[in-house]
Amino acid sequence: QALQRAALDATAETAAAVQEAVSSIETVRTFAGEEEEERRHGRAVARMLGLRDRMDVERALFTLVQRVLQLAVQVLVLCHGHRQLREGSVTAGSLVTFLLYQDKVSSHVQVRPRDVPPRRPCPSVPAATASAPVQALVFGHSDLLSKAAAGRKILDYLDREPTGDAGGTWAPAALRGRVVFQRVSFAYPARPERLVLRDVSFELRPGEVTALAGLNGSGKSTCAALLERFYEPGSGEVLLDEVPLRDYEHRYLHRQVALVGQEPVLFSGTIRDNIVFGLEGCGEEEVRAAAAAAGALGFISLLDRGFDTGECRGLGGGGDPGARLSPPPCGFCPVEVGEKGGQLSAGEKQRIAIARALVRRPAVLILDEATSALDGEGEAALQQWARSAGVRTVLLITHCPRMLEAADRVVVLEGGVVVERGTPAELRSRCGPYSRLLQR
Repeated sequence: QALQRAALDATAETAAAVQEAVSSIETVRTFAGEEEEERRHGRAVARMLGLRDRMDVERALFTLVQRVLQLAVQVLVLCHGHRQLREGSVTAGSLVTFLLYQDKVSSHVQVRPRDVPPRRPCPSVPAATASAPVQALVFGHSDLLSKAAAGRKILDYLDREPTGDAGGTWAPAALRGRVVFQRVSFAYPARPERLVLRDVSFELRPGEVTALAGLNGSGKSTCAALLERFYEPGSGEVLLDEVPLRDYEHRYLHRQVALVGQEPVLFSGTIRDNIVFGLEGCGEEEVRAAAAAAGALGFISLLDRGFDTGECRGLGGGGDPGARLSPPPCGFCPVEVGEKGGQLSAGEKQRIAIARALVRRPAVLILDEATSALDGEGEAALQQWARSAGVRTVLLITHCPRMLEAADRVVVLEGGVVVERGTPAELRSRCGPYSRLLQR
């Protein structure tokens, strides 16, 4: 079974290597990594084939032992029958009758592999009938080992316990959107010895845009992940309206706290499907208002089928508003945006992801480098929406000085520790870490 499981793992790793290389083909070509990916795939295939060769050798040895045992049984049956004939304890007719009955019974009870045709009884070679039970044992045992190895992996996944609480039941009719990080420390499960956040405390106030600033690896995105409750703090507490996040009902929490990441994920389907993803009963006016607030309505209106199509004949997202895309060579316009939004530009995907968050009218909106592919017009539209009554609390994670300066308050992180907080003007006057970030 261990060899069967190892072979299954190797097959999965080979398929994963191919999928990863194909899905990241642009990165592979950018860094001329074709040969490296070919070698990586070759190593995976070699390991898989090596394990399969070992399985074939073991199967061949097993079959050899089976054939030897089969021959030995045949010889023993004939020798014993011959001895009883000489002693007169059985007659020749009784021996032949026994062998024929054995052949008849074996032909009904043996289990044959799918690729082996049923064996026709041959009375002229009665000794061969002793192989039927052995064949059933051989084929059944091999099939059982293969199914057991695959079943063990499935059962291992089914037996896994969730690492965190699925959520509580608290779902108030209204939220103010006040978020408080109280002395939060956190380390990722893969590296529990390395604290990413150390005794972090800050507040997100309703009606304000609070920016998290800091170098890469300072813990900004980790704060967003904790607020989205992807992880539980190692110590401390994250409170929403003075209630711990774990007490909120799961669907309610993720409708009230919306996240837009730097690399948005779109699903195969229409633009409308992606904007209303996870929502029920969302009207057309709400969808259009969210798209307009995200700066996406302009290019969506130039699509062949508006919100119900996925290929643009007009403006490209995040580019020059006056630029026109050449019409497609044929009249066919696909209904879907493609796998992971592959038929849309980076700016278009980012605007649709922002619209998906805004249509929920969340109490807390998290923008984690969510404007990296937007132009100045898109950033301005998003800032206007963030300061409107539709979104009460905004957490902005960005390296863009223009966005940092537009925030109401800034919290600066260094090495997982809060080193500065205040308004942009206050932090500039201190000539500290915030000022150094602006100069980069």
